[in-house]
Amino acid sequence: MKSWLLAAGAALGAACPGGSAAAPAGEPRPLVVGILVEDGVCAAEVSMPFDLLRAAARHARPGMQVLLVAAGTAPVTSDAGLRFLPDETCSSAPEIDALLVPGVRQEAESAGGAAITAFLRERAPRARFLVGLGRGAFALARAGLLDGRACVTAPEAAPELRRRCAGARVLDGVSLALDGPLITCAGGARSHEAALYLIERCFGELPAIAVGSEFGLDWCLERVRCYDAAARAGRGYEAGERIDPEVTVEDEQGARVRLLDLASARDRVIVLFLFGGGEHEAKLRRGGLWCDDSMNEMPLLRHAQARFAAEPVAFLPVACPPLFDEEKCGFPKGAFRPDSPQLAEARQQFVASTEAAVASGVIPFPRVYYDPTFKLARDVGESPPPDEEPWVGRFRARGEYQEYGLPALWLLSRDGTVLVPPLRGNAYEKNAVLHYGDRELDEAIRTALELTAK
Repeated sequence: MKSWLLAAGAALGAACPGGSAAAPAGEPRPLVVGILVEDGVCAAEVSMPFDLLRAAARHARPGMQVLLVAAGTAPVTSDAGLRFLPDETCSSAPEIDALLVPGVRQEAESAGGAAITAFLRERAPRARFLVGLGRGAFALARAGLLDGRACVTAPEAAPELRRRCAGARVLDGVSLALDGPLITCAGGARSHEAALYLIERCFGELPAIAVGSEFGLDWCLERVRCYDAAARAGRGYEAGERIDPEVTVEDEQGARVRLLDLASARDRVIVLFLFGGGEHEAKLRRGGLWCDDSMNEMPLLRHAQARFAAEPVAFLPVACPPLFDEEKCGFPKGAFRPDSPQLAEARQQFVASTEAAVASGVIPFPRVYYDPTFKLARDVGESPPPDEEPWVGRFRARGEYQEYGLPALWLLSRDGTVLVPPLRGNAYEKNAVLHYGDRELDEAIRTALELTAK
């Protein structure tokens, strides 16, 4: 059953997968969530995700359609005596984007359980996400969906799951585990973590925060005891590694230049600042930049330049294009793809708008360089695309799951050694999600100077 991960992983790239749920002509349909229920199901692991995921429609469009799916049409009685009326059966359910599997308090072999196991085996390869809540991990194990994966279950049930599913890596000490399309959580009251993470993964952090706030939950993924397999297996450079010496960016004229050649002989530290550059036609009205967070990062970089003006530190800003949101920013769709026939014109417009932001003082650097096809931080999985340089995607930090991962700061030595972990993840419109500021950047640069002083 490991093949389900390959199929589901391919589906992750779709902005909105196809299916049978109704939607107005020309509009994407809601994402369809199926919550599997059977007698003895944990009531909190059904009702809590149901309420949170239904609320996503109030904060994101087109939101989510949430269905209760059971083996048959009869009402299902939970462990607490709460009765659920299924919306669909395993045989009638439409295509489902996210399958949620709550736990069952007293597991027993039953016709309903066998039907759900068969349903999971059939539908998992077609789902974008598979979510195990608490003891729901046991149903996933019976269907052969945990082999070779990291997961969590209800804490008291972890030893039993290890005995039953030797192929799974059952984790202790975390309440949420992310392993590709597989999401598992400790369940119970912590079921909200899996639901809010799913909303964030599908629609972004702001809708997840808004949904959490509606229910009195202060959502921030960074505060969750979370294991992310992607953070431990990816292409992104880590502290202590040396970057490929042939990494290149472009100047404003389109000439390719080696990144490590851009620092002067006196500089010991390179602060590589990757940010969202200019937009065309100023459709988003963000001071000329398409990325809000990059716009808000500029004062931080302005202050850092002033503090380290007398130090051997080179600030290297590299503007990145809106690879996925071209039309929102006034560019033709797909214009920044490497093989696009519109790339040359789009690049010229992108550079012109970014240079205008330099001239106006919005960008606090005298000169900016460019990554017009988003090579440095592109999400390419474990290997670069064919016919691309081997360093493509290596400046996408490990564990990054957002489309862009901008803004991001990398501190390098003159020989290309990554001196400290990258500073990333600042989201200025979400006040609770600021991972670094003046002090943290100051400390990182001073640490880099100390490391290169030997």
